[in-house]
Amino acid sequence: MRVRLGVVLVTAVVAQAAVAPQLRFLGATPALLVLVAIAGGARAGPELGAKIGFVAGLGMDLLVQTPFGLWALSATLLGWGVGHLHGRLVAPGRLSRAVSAALGTAAGVGLFVGLGSLLGQEHLLNLPIGQLMLSLMIANVILMPVAVRAMRWALEIELPGARR
Repeated sequence: MRVRLGVVLVTAVVAQAAVAPQLRFLGATPALLVLVAIAGGARAGPELGAKIGFVAGLGMDLLVQTPFGLWALSATLLGWGVGHLHGRLVAPGRLSRAVSAALGTAAGVGLFVGLGSLLGQEHLLNLPIGQLMLSLMIANVILMPVAVRAMRWALEIELPGARR
């Protein structure tokens, strides 16, 4: 499981750096690593979701010009929150995943901007937050099935004697 999870996280960091900038949607670059934190929380629960969010956030911190650790903190809280709430608000299924992607993205962006402004990054409040949040929510809802499949593969636990 650890190796597969590492493969998914490294692939997401590379995709965020190399592919996502080419997929601009309504003026925003999709936040693939935020989506990984959401899918990790939804699939693995709050504890492992927080850990996945932390690593995904560190990956995002390597790619942006904000204080190092700000995305890691935001994505950790996001992974934990989605893991804690997923399935409690909406019955599990496609609708639940779409709601988790949309609300999780909004929460992730809100956490990042809110925590950033508390830590002296007031310029984040000058961004067009509404448009940014909407474009990221739509992009992440569209990409959520891919993230869920990747998390399902990464978190698959092999049982002794189980057939594939």
